[in-house]
Amino acid sequence: MNVWFYSLTSVLVVSLLSFIGVLFLAVKKSILQKLLLFLVSFAAGGMLGGAFIHLLPEAI
Repeated sequence: MNVWFYSLTSVLVVSLLSFIGVLFLAVKKSILQKLLLFLVSFAAGGMLGGAFIHLLPEAI
C-alpha cells in the first residue's frame, strides 16, 4: 500500500508542478524576458546533468 501511495503522490505532485507554466502567461513581458533566460538555462543545465548521470554507469 505504501508503494502505491508514494507513487501516486509523486505523480500528482509532478503533474501539479507542470501547471506553473500557465502562471507565466499572466506575467508582464519585461519580467518574462528576464525570467525566461534563467529558466531556459536551468532547463539546459538539468538536461545536461541528467545526460551525464545516465552515462556515468556506462563509463565505469
